[in-house]
Amino acid sequence: MTIGTRTRAELLAAAGRRLSAEGYDIIVAPDTSLLPEALRARRPDAIAIGRDPKLVVEIASEDPQSASRMAALREALRAEPGWKLHVVLDRASPTSTMPVVDDDDIGSALQRVAEIAPVAPSAALMLAWSSLEALVRVRRPETFARSQVAARIVEHLAAEGIVLPEDADFLRTMAQLRNAVAHGDLTAAVEPSAVDRLVALARDLASSPDLADQRNRGIDAARPHAPSPSFAGR
Repeated sequence: MTIGTRTRAELLAAAGRRLSAEGYDIIVAPDTSLLPEALRARRPDAIAIGRDPKLVVEIASEDPQSASRMAALREALRAEPGWKLHVVLDRASPTSTMPVVDDDDIGSALQRVAEIAPVAPSAALMLAWSSLEALVRVRRPETFARSQVAARIVEHLAAEGIVLPEDADFLRTMAQLRNAVAHGDLTAAVEPSAVDRLVALARDLASSPDLADQRNRGIDAARPHAPSPSFAGR
């Protein structure tokens, strides 16, 4: 696998700045209520609204899978005359498909997060979020094969009802904090208790009937405590 020198998040942020200068309002990982009917099942990377035409913003690589997705989006937009597709091409990455790790690796990573959170909460947050992304990729490889903007993971989980509203709000906050730490905000205050909650939520997601499959035993086995209640019942 080849990963470009600029991440999808960086490419999307750069595109957002350009479009903002043109008078657009950028919404990353938009809620389905903001999308035209033809796009509600397709989960675009971002939209740009506030002026005409409205734009569906997608990061695309030069591979057949990405080309097929762009063609499908263009076809869907034929039914939405007020919308256009705005493609940001990631030329540095022939394919943005990420490897799918196994549950033992994810479980070990979450255990490591729990161990380092009291002394290095910022580092623990980064590893916790990486573990969460790896988990959703294992469960939904067709949706999360590519590297993900943090907000898109949250909005997908929320839109499908996989997480409760209060947990979705918590994940949005943690996604923003993760981004701040990742992009050099060394003053960002990361509470160990928040990281602990993120780990607990990831473990619950591993056994969620809405997300999990039969590959969740490795994560459950890595828990240092008794299994928490199923996610849906929390």
